[in-house]
Amino acid sequence: MRIGMFSDSYTPYISGVVRSIQTLRRGMEQAGHEVYVFGPRYPTGLGADPDPAEEARVVRFPSVAAPLYPAFRIPLPRRAQVREAVARLHLDVLHTHTPFVMGRMALQAARSLGLPLCFTFHTRYDVYLRHYAPGAGAVLVPALNAYVRRFCDACDLVIAPTRAIARKIEELGVRSPVEVVPTGVPVDRFAAGDPAERRRTRLQLGLGPEDVVLLYTGRLSREKNLPLLLEAFRRLAAAVPSVRLVLVGDGPLRETLQRSVADWGLSGRVRLTGAVAPDRIAAFYRAADLYVFPSVTETQGLVVVEAMAAGLPVVAVASEVSEEVLADGRAGLVVAPSADELARACRRLVEDDALRREMGRAAQQAARGYDSDQVLKRILGLYEALRVRSARPRPAVRGHVP
Repeated sequence: MRIGMFSDSYTPYISGVVRSIQTLRRGMEQAGHEVYVFGPRYPTGLGADPDPAEEARVVRFPSVAAPLYPAFRIPLPRRAQVREAVARLHLDVLHTHTPFVMGRMALQAARSLGLPLCFTFHTRYDVYLRHYAPGAGAVLVPALNAYVRRFCDACDLVIAPTRAIARKIEELGVRSPVEVVPTGVPVDRFAAGDPAERRRTRLQLGLGPEDVVLLYTGRLSREKNLPLLLEAFRRLAAAVPSVRLVLVGDGPLRETLQRSVADWGLSGRVRLTGAVAPDRIAAFYRAADLYVFPSVTETQGLVVVEAMAAGLPVVAVASEVSEEVLADGRAGLVVAPSADELARACRRLVEDDALRREMGRAAQQAARGYDSDQVLKRILGLYEALRVRSARPRPAVRGHVP
């Protein structure tokens, strides 16, 4: 098959959505399919240089910096240009990972050329809007939800990463078919490495062999609830001298977090690494002892599955998604959104080696259900079904999708 992936972000930008597209793309190409990614062009010097072989099948469009988050680019494609590229590449299926700019381009090309279109619901858009536009959120969220519902109904298939998100999609009133397919993780890549690598990574981070290391990976931004994590660690550190916290990632909240670390006298116990290339991230999981995830805005929490694949027990703030992914509490602890509760749960795992190992084993077993090879088979099966159905008349869409 010849597949077109559409996204409002792609490399060198680092995010869970980008990682999921890369994993899916590589698996499909290894299986003999051709995959083309349609996304924004980034300024030179931002992140690592692109791989020329991969870049040959990326269709880039001019972009501008997002007003509230300049590292994120807003693509500015021309409709005719996208349609011509899709037609020239003789694509069989279009798969969008956004309902916005590039998603609209995918929808218009699919309608124009009679191609099937599926959409993966990666993000809780309503929750993000409340975080980034708190004053206007109450007014804008109903309009946003209506738009997302119309977009979903214009697609042939909607993919939800978890059952919890499938329920949210259904609550919007979406009529298109919804399939639950998790974002895949190359589980074996994150499995425990050799002890020498663990020692080497810890040494690079200034961590001692007796330190108990708590890890967070991901964007450093307000919707990830990181101030709660830092406050919980401050309380834990006051009671347990051996604990250390490593925050891997970058984002608009980094300077605020650094100031808090300094003001609270935690500079010797908290490491902020900055952005780390995806191919290096597994070593950080393997250097840690447990994973802490305070976010409640996720549709799956790709980083949580990566941590589980590395054999780390997880302490997560309660949400429908975290409870589902953590195998109903077997792979970690789910707590109320309070610094005291989060600190207490972390301390329980820090001080109970046997429980930490037991939950780590359960986490690694549960992660097998998210293995990228299994996910790839599911996605390709859905693509084939869409191709069969694509010639059938499509139901009318409620409302207008621009």
